[in-house]
Amino acid sequence: YGDFKDGIIDGDRRGNVKKWQDHKSETDKIDLYFEEIEKKYSQGKIISIKKKKGVKEKELEKIKKARKFHAFNLNNEIKKLEEELKSLNNEDIKDLSANMRDCYTKRKEIEIKKAKAEKLAKEYSQLGWLQIAQQDYTRHKEKAHGRWTKFSIGLFITAFLVLSAGGLFTIIFNNRIVFLIAFIIGAIATIFAIITSKRFSAEKSSTQALNQLENEYEQNFGDKLSSESDFGTKIREMDKAKTQEEILIGQIDATKD
Repeated sequence: YGDFKDGIIDGDRRGNVKKWQDHKSETDKIDLYFEEIEKKYSQGKIISIKKKKGVKEKELEKIKKARKFHAFNLNNEIKKLEEELKSLNNEDIKDLSANMRDCYTKRKEIEIKKAKAEKLAKEYSQLGWLQIAQQDYTRHKEKAHGRWTKFSIGLFITAFLVLSAGGLFTIIFNNRIVFLIAFIIGAIATIFAIITSKRFSAEKSSTQALNQLENEYEQNFGDKLSSESDFGTKIREMDKAKTQEEILIGQIDATKD
């Protein structure tokens, strides 16, 4: 048996008593361990929160200082502007208003002249093509007038008539000399007709080129090309538009200066 001592049975430490005492000792150790862990964890969490709080307070202080600094700068700028307004007299204000009106007027004038210059540039945009087309038209017109075509056909007809007449004369009068002369003349006419037929091929090519120029002229300007003088009329109109555009560009540059 045993006695009670400090709430613990002090006696024979055997059997269930020993087991209970050992178990209680282990339980007390575990409780102390958990209390220590909880205390350390609580302290660590408190320290972490305090650190975060300190950081936020510093950030807030910086923001307050920045706002004060910004407000201070704005206040100084406002004061400077107020002083400038006070320093301006009525004459300065009138001059400023006049300058603003003048700038606005010049800007509108430049915009109007630019629009006119762009329109004029479109009007003479085909000037280069027109000048080349006029030269080609004149060159092909000279070749395509049909002179060699008519001459070649005339020679063939002449050769046929001479040979026919010679043959008929020979049959009627039985004169071979006349037929021989007619044959020679017909042969010469035939040879010339063959030679001139090459010129006929060149005339045909020029005629096709003229037709193409006439079609392009109508596509570009919406008018039919009636004669070579139409080129001259259009070129004069475009030269005038180009000159006017150059004058406007010079005026625009002068206005900017």
